[in-house]
Amino acid sequence: MKDDNRYKILMGALEKNAKLNATIDEEGLSMRFLNYPRRKEHQIPWGLDNIQGALKMRAILETNLWKGGTELGGMLLEKVLEPLLFEKARQNQLNKPIFISIITDGEPDYEDHGRTLKEVIEDCKQRLREQYPHYGENAVAFHITQIGNSPAASNFLDDLAQDPVVGNFIYC
Repeated sequence: MKDDNRYKILMGALEKNAKLNATIDEEGLSMRFLNYPRRKEHQIPWGLDNIQGALKMRAILETNLWKGGTELGGMLLEKVLEPLLFEKARQNQLNKPIFISIITDGEPDYEDHGRTLKEVIEDCKQRLREQYPHYGENAVAFHITQIGNSPAASNFLDDLAQDPVVGNFIYC
């Protein structure tokens, strides 16, 4: 990724997210690396919390915490939705809505191996409506940014944005 323009675009998108977050939430942002391996021998965990500002985030990202393709749906559920949304909702500790920003170069072929991103978003909204109606489906919002110019990635994200079920819940 560092050999092409995607790395520069990724860093720019992440810095914009950090700056936006700093104006909205003083607690800092949480980051989860959906395509970072979950092995104990790695020094840096696949998730970090309370990151304050773009400079700190850039220093963290310079360690190159991503590797190859990702099953976006399954990893989103495991690393983000379960611990940051549903666990807090179960404990009645969800104090504010969660804004999830997914930045991807969009290798949709990995979606075929597990739960798709579309399925996970559908299930998330349904679960919020049925199990946590006091929070409701507006307890989470999704933003998906594509970096790079892969036609397959563009088609994948266009299909999500135009989907009659999840298209209203995401912004691509």
